Amino acid sequence: MNNNKFYALGLKNLIINGVIKFVNEEWDSELLKSHKIISNCYISSSASSFKLYNTLMNLNNKCWSGIFILIINKHNAALAEYFIMIFDKIRIYYINEREVLKAGIDFLHEKSLKKITTSNKLNDNEFMIISLMMCGLRGKEISNITSLTQRNISKQKLSALKKFNAGRLSHLLNNNK
Repeated sequence: MNNNKFYALGLKNLIINGVIKFVNEEWDSELLKSHKIISNCYISSSASSFKLYNTLMNLNNKCWSGIFILIINKHNAALAEYFIMIFDKIRIYYINEREVLKAGIDFLHEKSLKKITTSNKLNDNEFMIISLMMCGLRGKEISNITSLTQRNISKQKLSALKKFNAGRLSHLLNNNK
């Protein structure tokens, strides 16, 4: 278990009492019995990233009906968005560790999670533009592909970067390494 401050807010007690299940990216068939699962999304190596991906894939394949909460730092918002787009059968919410400290134990309520997650969520155009730019395409090339104006592409890119707390696309690329 992690000794971060948010556990002092009551998570430890809830986990001990079996109200929610905390997972350290390991697959466990007992997870299917849980209504809420909380996992850190501080991916520092490809091995831990694969374990989290594997857990989500197993839950998705079993049509698990609970809530999966990813606690992220500012560098992992892109990964959380990616998981949400891939695993469409699971209700995945992500929350920044700072938001956990602000919200306290209230962040466990689905209504609070929706509010926090949707405020930082990329829309379809932002996701598409960032994806194309990360593949090396420039604004003019994206404009030809998507039939959006270059000005609109620039606005969408800036909006997406702001949601990821990145000043430039290069910052976003460096944070995901």
